[in-house]
Amino acid sequence: MLRIANEERPWVEILPTQGATIGELTLSMQQYPVQQGTLFTINYHNELGRVWIAEQCWQRWCEGLIGTANRSAIDPELLYGIAEWGLAPLLQASDATLCQNEPPTSCSNLPHQLALHIKWTVEEHEFHSIIFTWPTGFLRNIVGELSAERQQIYPAPPVVVPVYSGWCQLTLIELESIEIGMAFGFIASATSDSVFLLFNYLGESTQGCC
Repeated sequence: MLRIANEERPWVEILPTQGATIGELTLSMQQYPVQQGTLFTINYHNELGRVWIAEQCWQRWCEGLIGTANRSAIDPELLYGIAEWGLAPLLQASDATLCQNEPPTSCSNLPHQLALHIKWTVEEHEFHSIIFTWPTGFLRNIVGELSAERQQIYPAPPVVVPVYSGWCQLTLIELESIEIGMAFGFIASATSDSVFLLFNYLGESTQGCC
């Protein structure tokens, strides 16, 4: 059974099902395969958050640059520079910084967890990340444009409209007496050539035939 953290629930509604591309980042809500990764600490306006990078992404990045991904064999300042370069699209989009005094650690992601997945590419290397305990406003900076765009397209919540189909016989007097909120019993007929519909939508009653 899939689980989702409370802080991630709003992004299910904000992000389209197929995900969204904002600048250099591609965001989507999905279940990511359980695997080892490397956890980095970021700072956003003096609030700390964690960025999880899939181990194979981080390993390919390090080996492509300096020939090894063994953290104990890499100078801490060099390791910081490599990490900052790889995380650059995410950091720039969110206005966050990578914490130099918090070395990266190994960490696996959670099983059966629906999480916000962020993907980007640097020098033809593809990074796959999950954000843990993000600071207030961190992701708001990233998805702000998307939120505004979706609010413009969908300015109001969806309206549930009951529709009844079938047929009935009414006299002209009965038709004249129809008022908003009134309903008539319709008899459904699979063989009928005409099906009458009565809508009660946003204060307007409309009778139609299809």
